[in-house]
Amino acid sequence: MANHTSSKHPWKENAPFFGFSTQSPWLPIDDEHNAFSIDAQQQDPHSTLNFTREMLAWRQQQPALREGSCRILAFNKALMVFERHHESQTLVIAINGSNQEATIRLNLPSPAQTLPLPHMHVSAPTENDLLHPSPWQVWVGELHSN
Repeated sequence: MANHTSSKHPWKENAPFFGFSTQSPWLPIDDEHNAFSIDAQQQDPHSTLNFTREMLAWRQQQPALREGSCRILAFNKALMVFERHHESQTLVIAINGSNQEATIRLNLPSPAQTLPLPHMHVSAPTENDLLHPSPWQVWVGELHSN
């Protein structure tokens, strides 16, 4: 099958034309896409759909992410560290966008509490502000004044 960037993912796993229409679509839909249907993903707690829903719900609970200002603290081709600040919350977010474990020295102005993220298992920084995120992991810390 040709790779079409505008091809749709199915809505219903076993419905005719995957639930998009009663008519044959002008672009073919590969049967391998059945696993990505909405109804199949709703049943899988580890699906991309459920991951996205959980992350969006988590984000809605964080005032600094909803309404806060953003300041980049460090950036290179593999790592990004930034601060999101709102009057009621300050978060520091470290993203390891590489396929290797990283080491990040945070140099935080005050202690940070590691916030649990859905599907992410990142250890808290060490006593000397070193963070060691695994490949493709994100760490979020909430700053607290001394």
